[in-house]
Amino acid sequence: MANRDEDWLAAELEAENLRLTNENLRIQNEHLKEQTLYYRDQNAELAGKRQTRENRHAKQEETLRINRARLAGLQKHCTHRKGGKGDDLVKNSGNDPNYSLIKHLMEWGEQMVKCTRCTAEWWPGDTAGNHPTGIGYEEALKLPTDNAASGAAQFRIDPNAVAKLRAGRLAQRGYAPDGKTKLGAAGAA
Repeated sequence: MANRDEDWLAAELEAENLRLTNENLRIQNEHLKEQTLYYRDQNAELAGKRQTRENRHAKQEETLRINRARLAGLQKHCTHRKGGKGDDLVKNSGNDPNYSLIKHLMEWGEQMVKCTRCTAEWWPGDTAGNHPTGIGYEEALKLPTDNAASGAAQFRIDPNAVAKLRAGRLAQRGYAPDGKTKLGAAGAA
């Protein structure tokens, strides 16, 4: 009989251990379900934020594209001349024989030309074919102006850095670094 009681007690202990193990597994399973729901919510929230950020970025890119197109149109039709009153001033059709240009010597020794009416800039390497105004750098330098040239303290700069600056300016206008090859829609910045 003692053997029977021991067997019964051992079976009872085994059943209790199985019940406890089963309860622990059930609790772990509930905890995992809660974690899964939490992380699913977190992922959905992050996906929503990511989508919002991507939408905002796309809208900013579209706004930049529109503004660049407007600026290119303004620069193309600007006479770059001083003068004008009333509607003439608004229409950007100055009537003075002098041009409204500023020549500026950059710190690394390059000279750039800028129109004070339409903000067009001409840099070395710009040609009539790759500039929105249809006027190349050499021609812009020769346009008459009574504005004083500005200057800068010069310092040495890596020629590769200057080449990268030039390439970046050309890419903004949709041209390859050689200044002659028109980039496709994907290459234009």
